[in-house]
Amino acid sequence: MGSVIRITSPLGGQAPASLQRFLTADPEFRACGRARWEAGAPTVEGHLGTGLDVLTLVVTGVLALPAAIDTVRRWCTAPGNRDTSVELRAGGVTVIVSGTTALHDVAALATTLAAALEPTAPPSPPSPASATALSAEPADAEPPRADASLGDGESVRQDTQERN
Repeated sequence: MGSVIRITSPLGGQAPASLQRFLTADPEFRACGRARWEAGAPTVEGHLGTGLDVLTLVVTGVLALPAAIDTVRRWCTAPGNRDTSVELRAGGVTVIVSGTTALHDVAALATTLAAALEPTAPPSPPSPASATALSAEPADAEPPRADASLGDGESVRQDTQERN
C-alpha cells in the first residue's frame, strides 16, 4: 500500500475538486502517489451518509512526502487559488498548506507528517552476546541477593534460599 494523507479544507469541509484534478494531471505527483475520494465518516444505518467528501493522497512512502506536499503547494499558488488553503492530516497530525507556504517550508511539513506515519519501532530482541552471557551462568550458582533499605537507615538482606 502506501502512506495515506487526508486532505480537507481548514473548516473541515471537502477539499476542492480542482485539487484532485490538478493532482491527477500533474506528472510529478503521479510519480510519487495518487489521489482519490473517500467517504469522510461512516454512514449511520438509515442515512445516505456524506458521500465521497475527503480527498486522500496515497504516496509511495515517506520519502515521497515532500514531492506530494509541494504539488499541493503549487496548486495553492495557481491563479484563482491564492486564498485557498487545505489541511493535510496523517494520524493525529495536521499541517496546513496554502498559497503563502514557502518552498523551504515543505521539508518541515513533510517531516511532521512523516513522524505520524512511521510506526514506532518494537523493542529489539537481546543480542546474541547478551544471550550467551545469560546462559553462561552455572546451573548451581547461588541466586542474587537483594538488599532493601528500611526508612531508619538500617538495611535488611533478603535471601532467596530458605532460612534455617
